[in-house]
Amino acid sequence: MAAKFNNPINYSLCNFVAYPSGTLTGFGTNYKQLAFNLTMLNDESNYSTSTYTYTVPITGTYLINMEIALTGITSSYTECQYLIYVGGVSTYIVAQFNPYACASSGTTLTLPISTVVSLTAAQALTFYLYFNGSGTVISVGTSSSITGILLK
Repeated sequence: MAAKFNNPINYSLCNFVAYPSGTLTGFGTNYKQLAFNLTMLNDESNYSTSTYTYTVPITGTYLINMEIALTGITSSYTECQYLIYVGGVSTYIVAQFNPYACASSGTTLTLPISTVVSLTAAQALTFYLYFNGSGTVISVGTSSSITGILLK
């Protein structure tokens, strides 16, 4: 006898890949939202390219990948954080590191970071960077992206 599934989850409705249309500038000693205004994949339009927010369509466990290309890093920047805000509140510090120590040739860094998070339907996710240092000379390049995938 074949198995019968009640209310199967349609995983294909929950995925997105967002990226910026141009270089994002002005990152420095503040929390700044990643304004990724284009999508390569945006099932059911759950990622808003105008508010840069992903609205969780189905309660479950999600894989979030953030690959951020940074330029303009100087030795004055001693800390960087990749953050996920849920409902407007800083909920997950996905990564925390010294960007200058990690940078190649001292000024550039592309660092892919992944995390698995449990989310509830209708929660709004936004993505931020924070730097501790002086100035606002760090830029985020167009090869950057954020990906969200429902795992289960």
